[in-house]
Amino acid sequence: MNYEINKKKILFSYVKKCFDFIDTEAELLCETVYDYLMSSGAMENEVRALAKRYELDNLLERNGDELSGGERKRIDIVRALLSKRAVMILDEPEVFLDSRWKEIISLDIYNSGKTCIYSTHDPYFLDIASKVVVI
Repeated sequence: MNYEINKKKILFSYVKKCFDFIDTEAELLCETVYDYLMSSGAMENEVRALAKRYELDNLLERNGDELSGGERKRIDIVRALLSKRAVMILDEPEVFLDSRWKEIISLDIYNSGKTCIYSTHDPYFLDIASKVVVI
């Protein structure tokens, strides 16, 4: 049993190093939004530009426990877009977002050049998919 737990931890650790994984329950940040976005490995000017596009520039000095679900979701997606990793795994990226943000995010994901694997219940995100698997 203990061996199984360790295998799962190792696998998840590997996945986190190779892919950007965005969960529907964006984890609370224990650091400032700025530090969290900078940990993506992006340059400061890239972080500030994308933060401005996503209307997060006024939140850069705040901590995660001060943010709404929609703000946390946008922050996690911005971090994934800033990352140099080639693959993003998104679990319901549309949760907590209104139609305006869904459009912006879906276009940015599509134009990112990254491979994106995501689960969704929202037909809006199906439009940008090159392949769809229905479960």
